[in-house]
Amino acid sequence: MRQRLFQDASPVVRETILQELPAESSALPADDLAQLLSDNSLEVRTLVIDRLLNTTPATRLFPGVLEHHIPRERDRMLRLRLLSLCAQSGGIQRLVVMSRMLPTRNGLEILQLLHGRQDRLSWAALMPLTTAGDPRIDMMVTKSIEPHDAVFAWPWLVKMVARASRVSKVRNRAEAEIEYAVDDCASRAMTLLIDATSQLGPELAGDVTHREVQSVTLRLEKGIEELEFYSEEEPDDESYVQEINQYRMLQDRLRKLSKED
Repeated sequence: MRQRLFQDASPVVRETILQELPAESSALPADDLAQLLSDNSLEVRTLVIDRLLNTTPATRLFPGVLEHHIPRERDRMLRLRLLSLCAQSGGIQRLVVMSRMLPTRNGLEILQLLHGRQDRLSWAALMPLTTAGDPRIDMMVTKSIEPHDAVFAWPWLVKMVARASRVSKVRNRAEAEIEYAVDDCASRAMTLLIDATSQLGPELAGDVTHREVQSVTLRLEKGIEELEFYSEEEPDDESYVQEINQYRMLQDRLRKLSKED
């Protein structure tokens, strides 16, 4: 039976053998079973994963054979299942590292899953992801930054806002996807900066240029003009004045923190 499980050309035969194996882990050791994770049949791979989960402690699988299999799994739903199980088993930081080694699409899949979890990542954990310079990944990073962490991420957030002013006119669908990510990232970065304004003190000097800060202050100035218009239309609403003051405070703080080109 063992020989047919590993060598029979029919996936139906391999599936049937897996389904009829005794429940005990000794019936087929985990290391031997893991060889079938490369099977071409989705049903076989699913049965193998189910059996491993039922017969092997999670600590041997994540990290272990199932975690190592994640980048190789071709079926999206099965891959997402493994990602979720890995995160539940304490592998969040390992998944962040994994996301940096995969093609962008697969890396984003991991980041989207982690973004939906309650145990969010710190800026220290997210920062290595920013080295890729991919707007789609940057967009997920801005979605994942906790408000209390924005003060530590402020130089990078400034760069994300400044980048949006340099995007050229799109010519195709792929470029449109990038442009959307750049704009969305810039918008979220600006919101985080505004919320962190009161915490931006002189001790937080960072690697941002005068030109980058100028891009942010110009964007803020446009926002101020819009708020002033609405303030005139609704003079009894004091929230506009409060927002204008916050925008101006951010402008002032960023100018003091920037360096000359």
